[in-house]
Amino acid sequence: ISFQIHHLEFVTNPTCRVSGSSLDDLIGRCLTKIRYTVANQQHKHKINERRNRIIDSFTRPIANNESEKKLRTIVETWLSKLMQTIPFSNYGSYDADWRYHLLTTPTIIRSCRSFDDALHATIMLFYDKYLLLLFGNLEHYSFIDTYYFLSNENNKTTHDDLYHIWCDSLKSTLDTVDRTMMNRDVIEIPLFFNLRFPCATTEYGIIRQIRDTTMKRSQDDERIQSDELANQAMKQLTDKSIYKENIKLIFNNSDLFTRYYHDQVALAQDEAKVYQLPTSFVQRLLTLNPTRSITNQLQHLLIDHVELFEILRIFEISMQLVGEDTLLNAFNERSIQNYTSDQSIIGHHIFYTLVLIEESNSFALIPPNATMANEDEFTFECNGDPWIETNLMNLIELLVSPTIISSINNIEQLINCYNRVIQ
Repeated sequence: ISFQIHHLEFVTNPTCRVSGSSLDDLIGRCLTKIRYTVANQQHKHKINERRNRIIDSFTRPIANNESEKKLRTIVETWLSKLMQTIPFSNYGSYDADWRYHLLTTPTIIRSCRSFDDALHATIMLFYDKYLLLLFGNLEHYSFIDTYYFLSNENNKTTHDDLYHIWCDSLKSTLDTVDRTMMNRDVIEIPLFFNLRFPCATTEYGIIRQIRDTTMKRSQDDERIQSDELANQAMKQLTDKSIYKENIKLIFNNSDLFTRYYHDQVALAQDEAKVYQLPTSFVQRLLTLNPTRSITNQLQHLLIDHVELFEILRIFEISMQLVGEDTLLNAFNERSIQNYTSDQSIIGHHIFYTLVLIEESNSFALIPPNATMANEDEFTFECNGDPWIETNLMNLIELLVSPTIISSINNIEQLINCYNRVIQ
């Protein structure tokens, strides 16, 4: 072994290769070097639970759990690739000679009492650095959590598409991995829960950059139309997306786009500091209208983010006032009614009812306690999304309903919330 001076030859020697329980210990130790942070302090208790779950899945996988075994195999494969393609350290002419580290590394000198101890410590040091590089990358881009998510996808076509995008993204990020992570004692990772796609935070950063350039273009040329701005922003997103060519697959597949949009909406909530409003509620608010295209839906993030953030804050404040169950039950029960000729639709006794007239692809809005007998009644036109506008109108109806007024202790808070909605 002592004649194999290169690190790679040394650690890949059958007598030196680390595997099995020894690799398990290194993985567990590596994950303790990652310091997670969460913007929403209510999620702080989840950090250790999540870390323990990951350690268990890699070191004590559930019997017959093929997805966990497959993830372990992927990690071992990429660990080997990184060892072969990325230099061990920046020690100049000693870069490739493992014996230099055995003789000069302070921790090895202080802790080892024999050559065998020093040899073992040198091997562990080598693996430590590459595992930290690999897991730092996996965690920075949410590869582990999103792998668990796709593993639970029952639709085979969707699962295969998600896995394809996951693998492409992993290769892309590791090809340009931040090598400085190898020499850090601790890696800080902002943690986001329940993401569906890897690299979602990077994608949201790209969306924010496009938003800034779009805003500047709008300010420089006030004559440019909103639709043109949206189309230009979409082209930029298609060209710059972290998912590269796979973004076209995502945009052309409703199942994939639903998951993609979920992540970007969740990250928009984080930017707006709207933590209590469920992402599922927000996503339904922005996507239920069947007449709105993908471009229309992404326009909320690419162009109209200021308005979106204000709407989200209004709903969150209202939810805090009336209670989560009351608000979610009231709004999740509402939907867009379809109208066909020779049909009557009875409105709700408290809320407005939005109706899509299929023949003309237009909308009507039935007031509370009213009945729509023909398509010319209650015509509804608005500049934005009729579904969002209807929900805001219904929020007002909820706030001034006798049930809510009688249950509110702070009437001034209710008035302030009401005024914010009607502005």
